[in-house]
Amino acid sequence: MGTQFDVEGFLFDNHTGRQLFESVARNLPVHDFHTHLSAADIALDRRFHNLTELTLESDHYRFRAMRARGVPEVLITGNAAAREKFQAWAETVPFAVGNPLVDWVQLELALVFGINEILDGSNAAAVWESSAEKLALPEFSARGLLLKQRVKVVCTTDDPLDNLAHHAALRTERFRVKVVPGFRADPLYAVGDPAGYNRYLDRLAEESGEMCRTLPGLIRAAETRMTHFHDHGCRILDLGLDRLRFLRDREKTTGCFRRAASVFRRLRRGRLVTDDERVCFTSVLLTELSRQAHARGWTQLLHIGPLRNVNSVSARRLGPNTGFDVIGDHSIIAPLAGFLNALADAGCLPRTIIYAINPADIPAVISLAGGFPKEKAEGWVQAGAPWWFSDHRAGIESFLDSLSAVGFLRPFSGMVSDSRSLLSFCRHEYFRRVFCNWIGRKRELGLLPAGDRTIRELVAAVAYDNAARDVRMGEEPAEEHGGKHGGKAE
Repeated sequence: MGTQFDVEGFLFDNHTGRQLFESVARNLPVHDFHTHLSAADIALDRRFHNLTELTLESDHYRFRAMRARGVPEVLITGNAAAREKFQAWAETVPFAVGNPLVDWVQLELALVFGINEILDGSNAAAVWESSAEKLALPEFSARGLLLKQRVKVVCTTDDPLDNLAHHAALRTERFRVKVVPGFRADPLYAVGDPAGYNRYLDRLAEESGEMCRTLPGLIRAAETRMTHFHDHGCRILDLGLDRLRFLRDREKTTGCFRRAASVFRRLRRGRLVTDDERVCFTSVLLTELSRQAHARGWTQLLHIGPLRNVNSVSARRLGPNTGFDVIGDHSIIAPLAGFLNALADAGCLPRTIIYAINPADIPAVISLAGGFPKEKAEGWVQAGAPWWFSDHRAGIESFLDSLSAVGFLRPFSGMVSDSRSLLSFCRHEYFRRVFCNWIGRKRELGLLPAGDRTIRELVAAVAYDNAARDVRMGEEPAEEHGGKHGGKAE
């Protein structure tokens, strides 16, 4: 028998935090409003034959770890046999000790498959066989895995052109997990390749019934697609902003809007545009998309700051989202403030959650969010959970330190998985353990002067209730005060 994983004590260094987790957070459902799951896999109730199919097909976190160890690409994204790929991954796990990947994989094996041995190359065959036996059972299908992990709501990330047929099928079947689309608007302003952008706009025109020859036509086409998404349960506008810059236009008929309309005409003629012209066009389009989100009662997610495809040779060979994006260091606070202020000034600032990839930006984002409150609403604008390179114990605790010092814990909307894997809901468990442990440590040091009920309600709010409040997808809403799951004081 190999080394055993202490799943019960994992991530706890104090009794109070462990008790909070056990009594409040452990059995809460999951409301995940930002995933990259395949709606098709869920609608078709995909069956996975092995752990390679389930965990290694598109996980760029694991790709990076294997490359860091020097594993040949054929064993990562190439055409090697599934068993060989898993062996290469299992041998990488000891290499990655200290990285949250190891934590996540052990939680996945323990909580989903009941496998408590720490994975390495020597037990890879046994883990492979044991997990394959489980995956053959009906309850380990795509839908079964969601239910097993207590998932209540999943929001996927979808192109504006998606017909959402799989989401529609799931709604018709009344699957117990609500699976709704998220409107990922990036292709609408991805103007770096005019030829590719024009091909996309031609498809958008076909899907929307709008000609998309002018900027007003593009805006109408986007509105049409947002209506289509709304009718399928979407309540998320997701804006990926690798570098946020913003120019404000007070009057739609003048200034930046007119210039943006001219830029769009040039793009439709296949012309390259300057950097300044791109900023002008993007500023206008982002404003219009946010205006529509506000009108529909959607929540806006801003994902800001990654530097994409830094290794151009590998990115060309393997494609996007394969492990070659990194933390960017562009200044984001001033343009972000301008964007939010323009929306607030126009009376169309939707509920907004800001995800900054650079942890150095977090305190400033938290302080900025506090500048845009709304009466009778908690956390109308807020910093989102630690994202991408920061969704580990140190990153989460640093975020919580900043949030509690600069902002407020209570309205925080909690964790999202931001993953393509059906096992990644274990990251909610990971976050809840870290959060409860952080709370418990401060309680035992006398640093959180509050009653037991207040603390329990805080844990319930951050672990689940606030997410249900911030992105309502038709499920039972959270209570306005006290949370639904805080329970009674001990």
